[in-house]
Amino acid sequence: MSAEYYGPTVAAVERLNRLLDLPATGHEQDWEIEFADPAKLGDMLRVLRTENLDEEEQCALSALALHSLEEAAGAGIKVNLAAAELRGTLAQTPALQDKMRFYWSRLSPEGAVAFVLG
Repeated sequence: MSAEYYGPTVAAVERLNRLLDLPATGHEQDWEIEFADPAKLGDMLRVLRTENLDEEEQCALSALALHSLEEAAGAGIKVNLAAAELRGTLAQTPALQDKMRFYWSRLSPEGAVAFVLG
């Protein structure tokens, strides 16, 4: 698996929209940013942990969760447990972790996101 990752595929987004009950229209340009939601972090982590996701779905959901962590930190919301859980999940799948590091390397991660990506 290549470490390059430039964003979610249409198929991954469609499945995750259903799993997370997101009100997407299919016309979003930056789905993982537009649907970042600290209140849904628990659901995102549950889906990442329990659903049989393919590689693209795992990447898309990880990007969404990381953007949600970033949004939470910006709003002063404590996300230590969610950040620790996501860090552990990514550490268990080095290829997924590498893809998220590649994706976020262009975004200069800080705070919780930098912690998760280690």
